[in-house]
Amino acid sequence: MFDPLQIPNVWRAQSLHSHNAAVEPTGFEPLDGALGGGWPIPALLEILTDDYGIGELQLILPLLRALTKRAPPPPLFVWLNPPHHPNAVALAQHGLAECHHWLVTDLSSRNTLWSMERALKADACSAVLAWVTDADAAGLRRIRLAVSTGSVHGVLYRPRSAAAQPSPAHVRLQIAAQGTSLHVKVLKAQGRKPSELLLDIDSRRLQPEARL
Repeated sequence: MFDPLQIPNVWRAQSLHSHNAAVEPTGFEPLDGALGGGWPIPALLEILTDDYGIGELQLILPLLRALTKRAPPPPLFVWLNPPHHPNAVALAQHGLAECHHWLVTDLSSRNTLWSMERALKADACSAVLAWVTDADAAGLRRIRLAVSTGSVHGVLYRPRSAAAQPSPAHVRLQIAAQGTSLHVKVLKAQGRKPSELLLDIDSRRLQPEARL
């Protein structure tokens, strides 16, 4: 029997709508409005940026804090290939000091995606954050499936150029610094139209040594 899912980048229309109405507020009212209430639960979130230290982590910190309350203590977060090591002082400032943090570096993009999929399938962590320079469609579909069948959030950071490529992520945001604010393009949010907004995120409020 012919299966349209076997054709790359082709999805069933029903997959464009969320089957789970649960959302977690983002901590930013304009973004909540653009996403229809907040981050879907669970979800694969893609954040596209070429610059780091502009607020890309502050964007998801409210989500990480919320996830700590949903998991048995102590919650576990997995960090795969971050451009900078998470800073213990900054984690403490944001209420994440009591969590377990597993850090893996020096992975290829392929191995990062593989590790992300396995971590999500293990259903032992509250969130998996990963940074890659490129990603193939098959690997992204496997990560989306791993997220959808579990209760873990996946946050995938990719270059801005990835916006030209299709993605099965539940939410896709493209971000850039604009003064002390963060310019956000909502490229994809299930059931919502693309939009643009400015968020009041000033990463310079933290001392350099305390940034995530």
